[in-house]
Amino acid sequence: MQQTTMLMLSVDDLKGIVQEAVSEAVSQLKLERGMIKQLPPLLTREEFMEVMRISSKTATNIINRPDFIVYRKGRILIETAFLFDWIRRNSDWVEENTGYIRSIS
Repeated sequence: MQQTTMLMLSVDDLKGIVQEAVSEAVSQLKLERGMIKQLPPLLTREEFMEVMRISSKTATNIINRPDFIVYRKGRILIETAFLFDWIRRNSDWVEENTGYIRSIS
């Protein structure tokens, strides 16, 4: 059973909390965009493993996920922009199974 606690904040306190959260999100987005610009548009499996700081086994687990899009044209290629979007949508899974989020924090 969850316990509920009532918290009272002034409008200024709430604005400060929201501004801080937005500022942190914008900083993270700028960092990711900078990383994306430094990477090629399509990553090889090896580049993907290096960016994510993962083993071959973990790469295989991610690549075989139904929600993870890869191009299989002679070799596996991963779209860089898709990868960062996938990381955002699956940040809990990424946090638990890779070193990626810890490495950029």
